[in-house]
Amino acid sequence: MGKQYGRLAAVAAAALVAAGGLAACTSGGDGLADQSGQQVEERAREALKSARSLRFTIRGDQQDTASIDFMLDRDGNCAGTTSMGEQGSAEIIKRGDVVWFKPDRTFWEAQAGQAGADAYEAFAGRYLTGPASDPMMEDFAAGCQLRTLQDGMKSGGAEWSDPAKGEVDGEPVVTITAESGERTHTIDVAAQGEPYPVRLVEKADGSTTTTTLSDFDEPVPSETPSAKESVDVKKVQKELAGG
Repeated sequence: MGKQYGRLAAVAAAALVAAGGLAACTSGGDGLADQSGQQVEERAREALKSARSLRFTIRGDQQDTASIDFMLDRDGNCAGTTSMGEQGSAEIIKRGDVVWFKPDRTFWEAQAGQAGADAYEAFAGRYLTGPASDPMMEDFAAGCQLRTLQDGMKSGGAEWSDPAKGEVDGEPVVTITAESGERTHTIDVAAQGEPYPVRLVEKADGSTTTTTLSDFDEPVPSETPSAKESVDVKKVQKELAGG
């Protein structure tokens, strides 16, 4: 199961560093409209790398597109949901070295057929839980590492347009755009306070993927499922193996 989520984590990382990506900027976002597109991109990338936590959502405009809605921090904690279109959806929580994972029926069946359906009936409503080092959990844990995403953010030398003023959710931004082959990338950068990238849009092959970044430096929810709400991942592995 973890391999499927691992691919989603890779999608998230790719979205955050698209077209050259996006430690801290002290001058804030004021005056961005008077700078070049390259300067705006650099400041957004540096501001994002300084964040200690954030929320990111990824949405595609195709019916079967995977999506993510996560809070995560540089300590590896996270909480959120992920959907894989027709492959189902799941809730994921990681606190310290422990992971909780609750997939829906569709996910169970897509991953393990009838054995998955049987496991869903046996454990419905409860979270699978285990150490981040468990083979079934390690890819989920890897997707919770904000620091890993930040460390991978490097400028790729894209040619960014001059910034244009605009708004996202009523807040002022400047927008820069770059093209890479058949792909078009747009970044909206906060024009007040820290110049965080607040929205990234990629258009390619007739589809659009939108990544929204928010809640910078807000804590990841610390509540975790109780013992009654959880089942040890080893028991689940045994069930799937027919034991």
